[in-house]
Amino acid sequence: MKERKIVLVNPNNSGNYVQGTIDREHLGLGYLYSEVKDQGLNPTILDCRLTKQTPEEAAEDILSLNPAIVGFSLIAKTATDWCEAVAKHIKEENRDIHIDCFRKLFPHITAQKSF
Repeated sequence: MKERKIVLVNPNNSGNYVQGTIDREHLGLGYLYSEVKDQGLNPTILDCRLTKQTPEEAAEDILSLNPAIVGFSLIAKTATDWCEAVAKHIKEENRDIHIDCFRKLFPHITAQKSF
């Protein structure tokens, strides 16, 4: 069976009103990473907010990992345009990659339901 790679992405945006001015890791993605790994999958976190990546740079990094699934954390509405731009770049290169956005629910709290 082919190894299923998953990339969990924290978008490069200002974040929510609580963390908008603070550069810190996305702990929810860290927890989801652990849950995904426990399921026998191969996750990677790409924290584009900390690395200040453009959509083009993020798409290039994601495509270089050749994932089966890409998940965007969309806690803040301000991230939607950035995520859409990344998704378009990815789909232009590889239409087989499944893209999902975590929104209106915190998948790190309900990891089993998210699968």
